[in-house]
Amino acid sequence: MTVTKKATQLTAPDVTTTYQKDDYIVATLKDSNGKPISGAKIGFANNGVTYITTDANGQAKYSTKNLDIGTYNIIVRFFGDNTYAASDKLNVKKLISLILFLFYTWHRNHQYQHKLHKNRILLLF
Repeated sequence: MTVTKKATQLTAPDVTTTYQKDDYIVATLKDSNGKPISGAKIGFANNGVTYITTDANGQAKYSTKNLDIGTYNIIVRFFGDNTYAASDKLNVKKLISLILFLFYTWHRNHQYQHKLHKNRILLLF
């Protein structure tokens, strides 16, 4: 006897955020009828794999708060289980950007430009 697993659909839209802001990559897992699948483990691969279980809405949320500044290709995958087939969303791009706060100070007839960078102030002449 052959048992066919039910097809799944995994979505995870691209996300853009700012440095140290608590945003999430939200992956949603649904069956072939569009019904959310709860209790499934979703893997988020970025320097290792983090597994997060889907909620009643079929969603697993991966926090971006601890990511450094840069662009990331995060692979999101449902590996399947006894009922549902595997599915994945490759290359979910996560861009962490830092908003630079610029201000100018006049001191002894010189103009200095300051940039706030990761909680440090860089003085540019």
